[in-house]
Amino acid sequence: MVFEIFTILCCLGLAVSSAFTFWPVKHGYDFYRPLVMGLAGYVAGFILVLLFLYIIGFFSKKDMQKPSKFYQFLLHHGVSFLHLHIGVKTKIKGGKKIPYGQKFLLVCNHISNFDPMVMIEHWPQYNLIYITKKENYKIPIINNLMRGACYLPVDREDPIQSLGVMRTCVEWIKKKVCSVVIFPEGTTKHKETLAPFHEGVFNVALKAHCPLVVCTIKGTKEIHKNVKKPFKLSHVTIEVLRTMPYEEISEMPAKQLADKVHEMMLENLNK
Repeated sequence: MVFEIFTILCCLGLAVSSAFTFWPVKHGYDFYRPLVMGLAGYVAGFILVLLFLYIIGFFSKKDMQKPSKFYQFLLHHGVSFLHLHIGVKTKIKGGKKIPYGQKFLLVCNHISNFDPMVMIEHWPQYNLIYITKKENYKIPIINNLMRGACYLPVDREDPIQSLGVMRTCVEWIKKKVCSVVIFPEGTTKHKETLAPFHEGVFNVALKAHCPLVVCTIKGTKEIHKNVKKPFKLSHVTIEVLRTMPYEEISEMPAKQLADKVHEMMLENLNK
């Protein structure tokens, strides 16, 4: 809400100040003047927010050793600000199933490039970092913020690099630096179906001795169309299915655990 409040203040400030200074309302038919200036103030506030995020992103370091709460804060509020303008409304189910006070691995299905963006808007209290494809680091503005928040880029063509990222996830969870979110399908090309999982993802929870949080996301596939339809609203549902304590999964091979979670997600998505 931080950036939303700022743009509203810009809107009201310019509308009121103009009415009493350089474009005064002297007659009843001048009512449109503060409306025009209010709209101009909102647009100016919107641009200033983007400019601020763009500039502040340059101060993030390329060799960050742990997630910055400041950049996580900016990402959380920046994404919330974006969703307000492109029409995204999210409903959370089962949020209380997420363990508080301990670090965990969260896995979710992947149907759109908007999946992680929608999730970033929620649960800032859990200090989550995301595993993302390296191509996302080419996105203007958000790329430097992701670097500051220590979102870990994965090169899907380089198994050794990917293994190194998984080791970093295990280390950070063990040291209670943060919790980690991974999309075990690894791609969005499958569209409606739930693709096979990369079972190695589940070794993170097994090696970090942490709980595994399983959730699903629905409704993000059409969000990109909202840009062309300003008044369209996309309804997204994020549902936490359950948290599997480490004691429950500790004896499972990664493949067995991946199959169990895949079945759990598929059942929920087919409802």
